[in-house]
Amino acid sequence: MREIFDNPDLIWRTAMTQYQWLLCPSAEENPNKNQIRHGGENLPILCRLYKNEAVVDIKNMEVKKQRYSMGWNAGYTIMENTVVTLYDSGMLTSDLLNEIMEPYKGTDCDSGGSHDLKAKDGLGVEEIICKTMKPEEYKETVENPKWYEGEEPETEYHDKWRSNEKAYNLFSSIWRDIWGIW
Repeated sequence: MREIFDNPDLIWRTAMTQYQWLLCPSAEENPNKNQIRHGGENLPILCRLYKNEAVVDIKNMEVKKQRYSMGWNAGYTIMENTVVTLYDSGMLTSDLLNEIMEPYKGTDCDSGGSHDLKAKDGLGVEEIICKTMKPEEYKETVENPKWYEGEEPETEYHDKWRSNEKAYNLFSSIWRDIWGIW
C-alpha cells in the first residue's frame, strides 16, 4: 500500500478531490471491506479511505498540480455544484461565495468541468455568481442586454445569458478581476 501513497498518479482524480478515493492494486491491500470491484480479480479496487492523512497529503499535492496546470476541470465541477446547492438553499451570500472561491483564486478553474447545473429558478452558476456578487449590475445586465452580433434573440444561435456581451463582461469582472481565475 505504501507505493500508492508515493505515486499520486494512482489516484482517481475526479472523485479524489471530493471524496478521497484511492485505487488499491489488490484486494489484500484494501483497508475497507465494503469495496466496489470493477471487473476481474486482478483489476484495481476502488475503495474509500477514512481519516487517512497520507491520502490527504497526496490529495493536496494532486490538487496543487491540477490547479496550476492548464484547465482544472474537476475544480470547476466541485465549485459549480457547491454554488448551485448553496444558492438553492438560500444560504449563499457574497461573503460566503468569496470564502468558497478562496481555493480557486489564481488557478485555471476551467469551465470544461461544467455539468451545466441549473438552480431551481433556472439560473446557471455564472448567473448566480453575478447575481450574488454584483446584484445591481446583474439586474441592469438582464434588463438591458447587449447582444453579440449574430446572436440576437431572433437567431438560432441565441442564448439568453451567453449571447449577452454585458453578461460576459460582468462575469469576467468577478472571475478574473476579483478572484484572479484565468
